[in-house]
This record gives sequence, C-alpha cells and structure tokens, in this order.
Amino acid sequence: MKEQASGRPVTISEPSRSTPVYAEFDVVVVGGGPAGIMAATAAARTGHSTILLERYGFLGGAFRWQRGDNPRGFNQLPFRMMLPGRVRNLYVTGRCASMTHGAQSAARVTGPCFAMGEAAGTAAGLALGEGIACGAVDVAALQQRLERAGAYLGRQA
Repeated sequence: MKEQASGRPVTISEPSRSTPVYAEFDVVVVGGGPAGIMAATAAARTGHSTILLERYGFLGGAFRWQRGDNPRGFNQLPFRMMLPGRVRNLYVTGRCASMTHGAQSAARVTGPCFAMGEAAGTAAGLALGEGIACGAVDVAALQQRLERAGAYLGRQA
C-alpha cells in the first residue's frame, strides 16, 4: 500500500455516480464452487438473508469423492485462515484462504472446501446474530454448532 509522507494511504478521487440497489442481503457469497455453495447454504440455515453470486451462471467446481471408510483422513483447518489481515467482516474460503503452498495442495480440494464454506457460512450467521465482527466469533461456539449440524472435527473419541 502506498503511503503519503504523513503515513496516510494515498487516495484516488473518482467522479460521483449513482448505482441502483436492487436488493439487500445479510450475507453475500461470491463464487459458486464447493466452498461458496456450502457457505451460502450454511448462512441461509442460520436464518439470515443470503445471496450467492457466480459469474458463469452455473454452480460447479471439481467435485470428487473419496471411497472407503477413511481413505485420506481429515485436515485440521484453523478458523483464522479464513480471516483476511486487512479487510473486516469478510471470510475467504477455498483456494483463496490463507495457507502455505504445501497445505494448499490438500485444502483446495472438494472436501476441505465444503468444510471451509460451511464454517464460514455458519460463522457469518453467528456474527450477524450476535452483532459482532466476523473475526470476533467464538471459535468454540462455532465448533459446537458445526458438530451439532453433523460436521466431523476430529474431537470425538
């Protein structure tokens, strides 16, 4: 980010314009891949108005399911990986979430993307319900809510 000598960010002036607002939603999910589908579904289940925006006009992504009882185990994905450093009230899931190159190879596939999306949508509902910022969600409460909905977090014996 460019800064002035005063330490403030450089700004750009744009001409004034009017943009029509066709609808308002509590939760806006951008991207209709596995993470987006689950984020929108989970947010809507919390009772908040939700919209899913997809530029291609159809939902998709690479859906592939492993076979067997436990073919590849599971990944521990920390909640903080979905919180961007400089933007408030935004969750970033799927391939866009913050992770190392090695973690990216495992977490960007269908299963973890669904899990991240469900966590983000559920967290958005909790944040809206409590009137708090996205990053202030109680992670223990989020985990309990996800487990009640059937998510496996590796904590059960």
